[in-house]
Amino acid sequence: MIPNTSLVIYAWFALAPFLFAWLPARRAIIAGYVLAWLFLPIAVIDTPFVDIDKYVATSVGVIIGLVAFAKRHVIKRRLSYWDLPIIIWSLCPIATSFENELGFYDGFSAAAHRMLMWGVPYLIARVYLSDAAGVRDVAIGIFCGGLIYVPLCLWEIRMSPQLHQQLYGYHQHSFLQTMRTIGGYRPMVFMHHGLMVGLWMASASLIGIVLWKSGALKRVAGWPIKWLAIALLVTTIMCQSVGAIVLLATGLALYAGLKRYGRVGIAALMFLPVLYCGLRVTGQWDGQVMVELTSTFSEERASSLEYRLVQEEFLAERAWQRPLLGWGGFNRAFPPPNASDLRPAVSDSLWIVVYGMNGLMGLASIILTILAPIYALTRRWKPEGWTHPQRAPAAALALVLGMYLMDGMVNMMVNPIFMLAAGSLTGLAIAARAPAPVQVTSTGERTVPAT
Repeated sequence: MIPNTSLVIYAWFALAPFLFAWLPARRAIIAGYVLAWLFLPIAVIDTPFVDIDKYVATSVGVIIGLVAFAKRHVIKRRLSYWDLPIIIWSLCPIATSFENELGFYDGFSAAAHRMLMWGVPYLIARVYLSDAAGVRDVAIGIFCGGLIYVPLCLWEIRMSPQLHQQLYGYHQHSFLQTMRTIGGYRPMVFMHHGLMVGLWMASASLIGIVLWKSGALKRVAGWPIKWLAIALLVTTIMCQSVGAIVLLATGLALYAGLKRYGRVGIAALMFLPVLYCGLRVTGQWDGQVMVELTSTFSEERASSLEYRLVQEEFLAERAWQRPLLGWGGFNRAFPPPNASDLRPAVSDSLWIVVYGMNGLMGLASIILTILAPIYALTRRWKPEGWTHPQRAPAAALALVLGMYLMDGMVNMMVNPIFMLAAGSLTGLAIAARAPAPVQVTSTGERTVPAT
């Protein structure tokens, strides 16, 4: 650990409360998560119970601010059975640890880390951002976070990913993976990997375009959203993260077809990741169709994808030996080396990592954590009506969550802000449907606003 990185993390714990003294509670929460995730270093501070990494530090800073300044700004809504997936996902390391006889400390330490990484942002959103205004603020916050990264991405695309090294003294990941075959670089900025930056920028672009086209947002800091969304979209494409661009195109296509094919499109968005995991877990599909499609535009990426799929098969065979609760930590989910393959398997996908560590219980709970808000929203509002300006922010977050889960089939890019979106969206989607307030216009006409 380079000393200045630990100082930055500890400084964040002191600075985060000032956001809550300066901004309203809900906006301070969003600003805290976005700013910490965008700029904190990729580092780990060893502590006796829970190692403090970027995930933990982001949540701890916000918790300190909430305790200090925002204890009264709570939306009074109870948790429900819709929240069971995130609770099971956060606590299942305890069951896995006892199942594998790894002990009390291991289970509760892993559960505490997961709770801070996944559960805390979700539950904070359920408490503080669980209404239409909160959903809108989360959507705008992600969009603004993408805009903040535009100049930084453009700089690294031209000059190479150096910002983390220049500020914190080291590269957070292999520099070779940032070089693009058609020229330029894939930016990493202050995130773990260029793929994570690509997904972040694609998500922010999708939200910006939805807010623009629906009329839900006209300006940001006085700038017309149209030009901001276009600038963000162009930057996203220039990041040269093919998977993120494909997901962005998919999300835009789904949004464009909501009025005609809303139910079918959203059903496919939810069903395909579940089908993929089911086929891969049972070994019924080897994924060669994906490899062949990828090879049509890049042999290099097709080769990389094929290697991942083969490695996943080794890991799935190992995971099947402990199918319910998995192997736990300490790389126990990796198959031991043998005479024919001395290298350990590589795990690049969220689904296979979860399946190996926490079995089918973990895999089902994380998938449901991401899908439950989308499904709950379809129960409250028909997808055909999601393009309405008052519903568009929620629609944008639902599409982003679907993109995030689909990305998890091939990558492992954990981002706590997506859990903030999931918690906020769940709260809005399952809120009691109170009668809409009647408004009286200047002409005396009585109207009911859209909900």
